Amino acid sequence: MAPTSVSPAHDKVGYWSPNTSSIDWCENNYTISYYIAEFWNSTSSLIIVAIALAGYMNLASYKERRMTLLMQAFFVIGVGSVLFHGTLRHKMQLLDELPMLYAATIGMFICIETRFGKQGRWFPIALTVWT
Repeated sequence: MAPTSVSPAHDKVGYWSPNTSSIDWCENNYTISYYIAEFWNSTSSLIIVAIALAGYMNLASYKERRMTLLMQAFFVIGVGSVLFHGTLRHKMQLLDELPMLYAATIGMFICIETRFGKQGRWFPIALTVWT
């Protein structure tokens, strides 16, 4: 069972110590494993990886490029989340947070083109610049 109380006094020193991320989540660090800072957050992020892989495998046969790109972005989010919660390092935090912004932009592109039709070559370029 996951720890229920969170206190810096209960955090342990681990392999990746000291933490360099700007955020330390709701789990005591290194309580389950010396090598994984936030064990339960890391392992639960593997579900994102599995769902993204399943979605990619199912959508690849439809040759819908924008949807497979979204599943690839979700895969990167899952891997980045596992790495971030496992290490609590700033560079891994960027691998967790930046792909979320990119996936949201891809999702916005899909929604707008689904609702209003093709927007032309300018639209993905404008979204990329905006992001």
